[in-house]
Amino acid sequence: MGNLLSTYIFPHPPIIISEIGRGEERKISSTIDGCEQAAKDIKAKNPDTIILITPHGPSFKDAVSITVEQHLDGNFANFGRPDVYLEFENNVQLVESILQKSREAGILVAELGQELSRRFGIKNELDHGTMVPLYFIAKELSKFKLVHVCMGFLSFEELFTFGTAIAKAIEDSTENIVIVASGDLSHKLTADAPCGYNKRGKEFDELLVSLLGKGKFDEILKIEEDLIDCSGECGLRPFVTMFGALDNYVVKPQVDSYEGPFGVGYCVAEFGICGRKVGE
Repeated sequence: MGNLLSTYIFPHPPIIISEIGRGEERKISSTIDGCEQAAKDIKAKNPDTIILITPHGPSFKDAVSITVEQHLDGNFANFGRPDVYLEFENNVQLVESILQKSREAGILVAELGQELSRRFGIKNELDHGTMVPLYFIAKELSKFKLVHVCMGFLSFEELFTFGTAIAKAIEDSTENIVIVASGDLSHKLTADAPCGYNKRGKEFDELLVSLLGKGKFDEILKIEEDLIDCSGECGLRPFVTMFGALDNYVVKPQVDSYEGPFGVGYCVAEFGICGRKVGE
């Protein structure tokens, strides 16, 4: 029986990569410290596989997607540094199990391989939502397989169900596994923010960070739609999928850092597994 060791929230601003930030990353040092702390925690747990859920890979209206190719790689060419390159072995056996469990749960999952990539003109490479967290993790831990999951525009209920399917696939494996949900919070915190300013962006971030720190996932799922829309966030879908994977577990939540110096909210958090819920 496989084990889910813990789950994490990582932000993904490329500016925190030293080769890209070139000194500007000093303005976001709390986030860097949080990412480094979370990466060290992952190293201590020494997972066989990391499942990384990103909002910035290929997205479909009616499906989530998962990469099925044996070899996974990416770089930061879009941010001027093609030389900053990472590569990993895909855990294709776990991918197949996730696909099977998702089908049983009625969740449509697109298989990102050569055929689908050609059909839709997709570059089958790791996106920056994946690369930024892995940049920190790979500095601490080198021997792990990767599963690359990309969010689609499904309902939160469907994404939560997809997360429960991931948990079942983990249980059916023989491995120790960590889940990383990559996502940023509001993109509208200041007048010079990427998506413009909305006064409710700060309200959204404060509420979400508070609920994450208390592990109140059910209340996060009830955040009003208007507040979510006003925030311009990109992380809720990966987070909700992670909540689904944690549904049968008692967790210890911990927010390591939060800040928004560039008009975007960046949160690092970890959710340790304390055991199964009574009766599960």
